[in-house]
Amino acid sequence: MGILFNLELVLHQEVMSYE
Repeated sequence: MGILFNLELVLHQEVMSYE
């Protein structure tokens, strides 16, 4: 579950950068 959590965090950061 650690990797999945990390992936979600990265995805959220990317989305924030896009906006």
